[in-house]
Amino acid sequence: MSRPVILSIAAVTIAAFGYVPLHMYQGHELTWFSAQDLAQGGTGFSRTAAAVFVSPEMLGFVDSPQAEVGAGFRWLAEQRTRMVYDRFENAIGEATFADNTSFAGWAGPLAGAYPAGHGLVLGAGIAPVYDFGYEYEKLNLDDFYNVVSQDRTVQSGTVYSARLGAAYRVLGWLSAGVCGGYLFGNRRLEVSNLHNDTLDVLLRETGSPKGVRFGGGLAVEPLPGFVVDAGFRSGVRLRDFLLNPEYDVNAAAERPWRARLAIEYRAGGRLPSKVVAEAGFEPWSMIDSLMYDVLSVRAGVEHRLSNSVRLRYGFGLEPLPCDRTAEMVRVGAGVGFDAGPVVIDLGALFTRGVLAPSMFSTPLTPADLRVYETDGVLAVTVSREF
Repeated sequence: MSRPVILSIAAVTIAAFGYVPLHMYQGHELTWFSAQDLAQGGTGFSRTAAAVFVSPEMLGFVDSPQAEVGAGFRWLAEQRTRMVYDRFENAIGEATFADNTSFAGWAGPLAGAYPAGHGLVLGAGIAPVYDFGYEYEKLNLDDFYNVVSQDRTVQSGTVYSARLGAAYRVLGWLSAGVCGGYLFGNRRLEVSNLHNDTLDVLLRETGSPKGVRFGGGLAVEPLPGFVVDAGFRSGVRLRDFLLNPEYDVNAAAERPWRARLAIEYRAGGRLPSKVVAEAGFEPWSMIDSLMYDVLSVRAGVEHRLSNSVRLRYGFGLEPLPCDRTAEMVRVGAGVGFDAGPVVIDLGALFTRGVLAPSMFSTPLTPADLRVYETDGVLAVTVSREF
């Protein structure tokens, strides 16, 4: 019989020989649920059916039935470098010894919203929330630059959330909403070494993560065009995150709750615009004493260039819970336009950061090693009101 245990993010990658960054092993969180939000720095502030995933209270501002569907593509580029010294032990620069790129794609989100009357709006949808796509490969050379072996790490999988939500427009300027969802998916990790045409699998992990999460919030519009949104999302315990029959292990992974505060301001004039900004807090130290609490900030702007074309851009700062000095910088951009009865939104979000050796749970060596990570996401969303 397998032993159920809870896997902390700081300890989990020890079994993975430190090859997978902590934030990737636990699953890269998708903080956006439409191309519109993606282009605006990953903000989760929208008056569309996608609000069921992040801010169900915003469903209260949906006036007509809506449906939307999307798809996304992600690539991750990673360069590992180490310092180069002269004969006097003075640092003269960095040399790259591993350069890798991995790709992942997914369908979704799929969402719908329906005003049921008397101020009540119902929403439902399914969307990817965690992506495990990651690849690492390193060629080991002898003194004559011949390849003698190859290290390889491949991780894959996606966790989806099936969500139901409802919002009630208490007053014309006040909306309250709640949502709940079931998370499910799969993950796979394999670490191997190829030497003399012999493949040695050092580690193989599989998992079928599943769990339940809920959320809610309030949105107020004290002035026309100005909205303040406050929301809460519960933590989640992903059961069956790691299944390793060889060692009789069945482990779960935990993620903390998140509180968010967001504002939206719509301005008229010759160039009608919308500005959104949000801050989110996650107490990772409650999950693991070795982790740090995270305060993230995101902001975005939308300009309506004509009745049918919208230009968007945004930015964000995402600290990592495994290192309080590390911040992932985000830049987003996109466009939306009407195509007959439907609206098509295109968005892109790029993230850049530097990972220290300590951010791999089993610290990488040597200590002067650096890992540069560039993450890019492209997405398209097609929506329609009825």
